[in-house]
Amino acid sequence: MLRSERTHKRAFFSAPQSVRSLVAAILEPSLTVATFLLVCAAFGETIDPPELTLCLFVFALTFPGRDRFRDKLINAAVDILGSWLWLLALLLLLAVATRGLGRFNSDVLLTWALVTPPLQWLAMWVGRSILRRHAAQPGSRRTVVVVGSGEIGIRVATALTHSKDDAVDIAGFFDDRNDDRSHPTARAKRLGTIKDVAPYIKDHGVREVYITLPLGSQPRIVALLEQ
Repeated sequence: MLRSERTHKRAFFSAPQSVRSLVAAILEPSLTVATFLLVCAAFGETIDPPELTLCLFVFALTFPGRDRFRDKLINAAVDILGSWLWLLALLLLLAVATRGLGRFNSDVLLTWALVTPPLQWLAMWVGRSILRRHAAQPGSRRTVVVVGSGEIGIRVATALTHSKDDAVDIAGFFDDRNDDRSHPTARAKRLGTIKDVAPYIKDHGVREVYITLPLGSQPRIVALLEQ
């Protein structure tokens, strides 16, 4: 993964596609549909074409689910509730427009509407706990290096190591600038100049490199990529 100065903000708030992203994409729509089917079973309702149509429609509206595993618990709860109310409002509007509300058991719909948000929050909390437990395992940690020892490089390194959900170790920084022009935090972890990056990552098996050099350093960036 490589980042330039133009895209450094993206590095702070998003992550590469991963198993976590895939799970998040499927979890919310699947849990919403599964909850509806379980509520129908609890009330002895048969799954007829209207119920199946509702399930497919809800899955389409909620897919892909949002990745809330990194959110604070209260923020995730507010986001889940807001998204759920929006979905219910849309479903109600469509039901009124198509005169299809009477085809469903009102007790089933009310129970589904009440229990789904807490279950979504609980699933998010369980997933968050599993991720943090996994990240705490020594074998799960990833080693990364940052090219650029300026302010942007420090902000990228801080963002990568700030979350308890990620197991990231910053091996150090590479830059052609001397210590006087480098950020004080990066000086203690300076590994060498830009020409030392390629040999270092080959010798140490580093698979993630974040480039935070300014766009004015494009020739050096191109040369680094070629190496």
